[in-house]
Amino acid sequence: MLSKILYKGKDLALSTAIKTLINKKLSKFGGTVTALMLNTKEQKIELKIGLKGELEPLQVVVNHYEIIEEQGTTYLMVSNIETSREWMNLVAENYLHKKRFTIPKKYVKTIKTVS
Repeated sequence: MLSKILYKGKDLALSTAIKTLINKKLSKFGGTVTALMLNTKEQKIELKIGLKGELEPLQVVVNHYEIIEEQGTTYLMVSNIETSREWMNLVAENYLHKKRFTIPKKYVKTIKTVS
């Protein structure tokens, strides 16, 4: 029971950091993350993204992610991505699969504390 509560607290803290990072990237394209669920135990991320000009939100499932630290830099690497748009599955496979995204230093301490 206690471990479930700890996992949920950790997942919530990481979700907030990840949502902030993604929203900063999406803001220049008119997009916003409207929901983000993180499961650190399964290393899975589910999110809904509102995109400018789209009637329905984009649903994205990252079926696996890793936090990698290399030479003092921390990265998020995602793989096995599924979306609610068929064409975007191809984009994700070609441009996001196993790509490393640098995690800003101001979030690294939080991530290390809760991971």
